Amino acid sequence: MLRAGAAEVVITPPMGAAISGYFEERRATGILDDIHAKALVLDDGETQVAFVALDALGIERPEVMAIRTLVEETTGIPGDNVMVSATHIHTGPVLSETFGAQRDECYIQDMVKKAAGAVGIAYRGLTEAKIGLGKGEEKGISFNRRYIMKDGTVRTNPGVYNPDVVKPIAPIDPDVIVMRVDNSNGEPMAIVVNFACHLDVIGGTKISADYPGELSAIIKKIYGDNVVILFMTGTCGDINHIDVFGGTDFREEGLYRKMGAILAGEVIKVRERITPKGHGKLSVSSKIISVGVRQPTPEALSQKLDLVDADGAIVEEVYQEEARILKEMGLKAVDVEVQGIRVGESVVLGLPGEIFVELGLAVKEGSKFDHTIICELANGCEGYVPTKKAFQEGGYEMRLARSSKLVPGAGEDMVQAALEIIDELE
Repeated sequence: MLRAGAAEVVITPPMGAAISGYFEERRATGILDDIHAKALVLDDGETQVAFVALDALGIERPEVMAIRTLVEETTGIPGDNVMVSATHIHTGPVLSETFGAQRDECYIQDMVKKAAGAVGIAYRGLTEAKIGLGKGEEKGISFNRRYIMKDGTVRTNPGVYNPDVVKPIAPIDPDVIVMRVDNSNGEPMAIVVNFACHLDVIGGTKISADYPGELSAIIKKIYGDNVVILFMTGTCGDINHIDVFGGTDFREEGLYRKMGAILAGEVIKVRERITPKGHGKLSVSSKIISVGVRQPTPEALSQKLDLVDADGAIVEEVYQEEARILKEMGLKAVDVEVQGIRVGESVVLGLPGEIFVELGLAVKEGSKFDHTIICELANGCEGYVPTKKAFQEGGYEMRLARSSKLVPGAGEDMVQAALEIIDELE
């Protein structure tokens, strides 16, 4: 018999809080919608697991371990059985010191307690449940953001209607994977949604959960306020919402609401076609792998900044500072966790970075499970994880910073670890 519990806790920061995700400082001036820590706990009678989804740009490893420790202390769920992920909003508080952003340690400590508290609430609400998974497709709101140009170079976000664009250099992942969790009476408890598209649709200085927040609001209108919608961001290190050929621009007003509505329609359709079951095995496996860290060159540390463009000067200064910090840190390698949680005949895989889509597609292709959810920015935040091929092509995502520091091949190593985990899960 399966049991499940779900909960969500508001983690909206106060006005004036620093907002993460850009090269310059932003401070919160308002709230478009609250942001949350959301939790789903599952129990098959032998194994208990917990999923935590945070509305945040990323979650650092120390905070992941702190949440796990609190969860284990308060519920008994083993910390290794807890997956903590971030949705990657660019309209939320600073949890990582990158590009000059400063962490608010008081907020982070409170957020950790609330995230663990959400798991505690879900755990105390465990009840007999039925679970099923299904898959739909949405091809019209996400686009690979790296393009081959007429001069043979590769550019990220080259601009809408840019006449020098030839074609995108890589695909998207249109899968909309849905986990339906109902109580024994068939009433909705939770819905897990997995889709691959960057959460940077809004901009500005107002707090928001971006398009998954709108998705959640719409689904709650259909199934009730008590249903908890956990969004697990797919492998979208090189995917966003900008339609270079069709004219959808970076900051189109109301686009996040449109995207949320379109995605909600597909989620509802998929959910209604799922026949949930009251049984299904849970199991967990994870691997810690060591991946190398690139080192800043002397040129990156000492280049003279003589730029006319003010925005360009800011960006270059930020990257030079990032190179200096990396030099001081002296990192040669980092340990990263790849985690797999089996749910019946499906699997949820957590990868700790902004993973390029072809890496995620490689895992799906090699998976033995009926449905494979790949959740990026899970259990840590190691920045962009491009393919080896992308390093040869060049572009924004490969530029050295704390948000992009792993060596070429790190992504392929994560894919290999994920496939090994899939084979091990019973």
